Amino acid sequence: MFSRPLLGALTTIGFAVPSLLLALFSIVFNSIMNEHTTNADTLRTWTCKFDKSMPIVGISIPEKLSNGQFGMLCTELVRTRSL
Repeated sequence: MFSRPLLGALTTIGFAVPSLLLALFSIVFNSIMNEHTTNADTLRTWTCKFDKSMPIVGISIPEKLSNGQFGMLCTELVRTRSL
């Protein structure tokens, strides 16, 4: 019925379109939820709150898992938020 290349193209489109729609929905949903929140932590408030915090003494955390880059992320989130 269908040729092999056509079936492959239809399969690709069949997975790509719903994935794109789901990604767009999640971005819009996250933006709406962040706008309507009053006292809950968002990604922006959480990273800005913990950018200078230190881990609990006695816990060994690998260097790659530190919060050293939270300050940069907080700055990026605040800058994109004001645009």
